[in-house]
Amino acid sequence: MFSTQVSMALVRGPFVHTMRLSSILSTSALAAPALAIAGVPCAETTVTGDAITGFRFSGYWCTWEWWSRDKFTQVKLQEDCVLRQTWPNVRPLKKVCIRQKFGGGDKCFVAPDMVALGACDIPGGWCTNVENMWGWE
Repeated sequence: MFSTQVSMALVRGPFVHTMRLSSILSTSALAAPALAIAGVPCAETTVTGDAITGFRFSGYWCTWEWWSRDKFTQVKLQEDCVLRQTWPNVRPLKKVCIRQKFGGGDKCFVAPDMVALGACDIPGGWCTNVENMWGWE
């Protein structure tokens, strides 16, 4: 059976490669819109009431991340400054607020939803200077 497959590939080699190339191109075209969304900034917002979750910091090797610590939320801010929310999510967050270490102040952002493929960008000044984070439903 192996020799038959090899001979078929040799006989129809150019056709097989053309078909593979067209499949790769059409798959890439479908994936392009998804890749473009990764650079979407998180919209700024305001919050009222109490947060439902806090975040913890963890640093390992040369990377770091803030991750939601309770209520079964699945949200992370990593050093690439992308806020990610994993789907499906038992308790998705709608808003995330960040407190800066230096310069003070809090700023809140709309958490990414499934439509945004669970990711949006936090501005660099608010990403690299985090003292604490909280999340709202």
